[in-house]
Amino acid sequence: MQAVHNPQDLGIDPFERDVAHVVERVRGLFTSVIEAVCSGGPRAHEIAEAFRIHRKLGWQIWNVAYGRGRIGAIRHMPSRRGIQAWLKAAKETGVPDDLLGQIEQASELFESLQHTHATDREMLEMMIESCDPRFDKRAEEKRRKQAFVGNSFIWGVRANTYLTTLVLHPSRREGYFDMARVHGLIGLVRMRPNVRWPFAQAVVHSGEGERFPTREPLVVSEFTRRSGVPLIPEFCSQPLPPVQRREGQYGMLEDELLPGPMGQTGESTVVTGEVVRELAPKYKTQPGEDAMFGTGVRTPCETLVYDHLVHRSVFPKLERDLRVFSELISPVSRDERDLLQVSEQIQDLGRGTARLRIAEIPRYMELMNVVLAKIGCKADDFSLFRVRMRYPPLPVAVMLHHDLPDPPDGFEFA
Repeated sequence: MQAVHNPQDLGIDPFERDVAHVVERVRGLFTSVIEAVCSGGPRAHEIAEAFRIHRKLGWQIWNVAYGRGRIGAIRHMPSRRGIQAWLKAAKETGVPDDLLGQIEQASELFESLQHTHATDREMLEMMIESCDPRFDKRAEEKRRKQAFVGNSFIWGVRANTYLTTLVLHPSRREGYFDMARVHGLIGLVRMRPNVRWPFAQAVVHSGEGERFPTREPLVVSEFTRRSGVPLIPEFCSQPLPPVQRREGQYGMLEDELLPGPMGQTGESTVVTGEVVRELAPKYKTQPGEDAMFGTGVRTPCETLVYDHLVHRSVFPKLERDLRVFSELISPVSRDERDLLQVSEQIQDLGRGTARLRIAEIPRYMELMNVVLAKIGCKADDFSLFRVRMRYPPLPVAVMLHHDLPDPPDGFEFA
């Protein structure tokens, strides 16, 4: 495909450069044909009537010429059969040959773009969608749902909801904070027999290097003592799912669901909770230090709910941003080259855990009351932040990022 290159194009990806050139050229050709036949600013149905074509084809032509953005023009570009139908109808209505040639030229430009950069129309649309800075949420969710269905088949499990709740609260050690961590898989179903599944992972990094702080189960039971998995039995399916804890690579702790019945009859809900003492300093220990808190996602699920509760004495008045890292390269990647583009945003829910209520998690308020009672904190002392993501990609880490505050004057870590 021959494309026009400007000096300013240097450094621009060839695909993005060619899309910009072709889409603008096609839109211009379509517009000149339409406005030669239709007066004023025609609507889609007026285009259909003027050219005596089907209303759907008229709507597609209008969107290519006047719709918003490159993705809209690509998505609505008529097929070769549609272009031929427009050409035939336009000729029958007396459109001059030079205008018919412009329609042909636009079609050839588009086909050249597709053949140069993609194997088919679907691949071309996907490439455009992934480059769109506005990021079409509906298209994104459609693609992620397709991945969810495929991953459920490939890995043999799926869950209704993937829950992670982190509760940052004061530590007994001056200058540090503790963290209560709740993790849950709600409505997990095995899609085939003999599937074992690592349903939760945890690792801690801080400015002091890799740390292995003290972990305590929120609810102590004989089951927890035997398995090492800090289940909260009251909120799990009964009988309790078969689970175990083991150490993985990179200092990772992995809680694993053992094989069980497949299908709805073997549906499991697994909820764990533990407190990590003296997790990390709440102030910078070196210039430029920041913090990230989040959850790894490695289970195909319909909805991810990540709630982040911060005690007012820990990190007050900080700006947070959402970062989603691919973990294909490393299971603990925080490399900015691995960042994925997502449309979700952090929701600031205000204060008070009553605002955490959500349909995907039955008895969630009861669960959070248990957690706060165990750590001895009041609900109104926490600021609440949430990330809710439909069909999250995997494997990823969904992280809330913020800078660390400077220590007060004269403060020294114990």
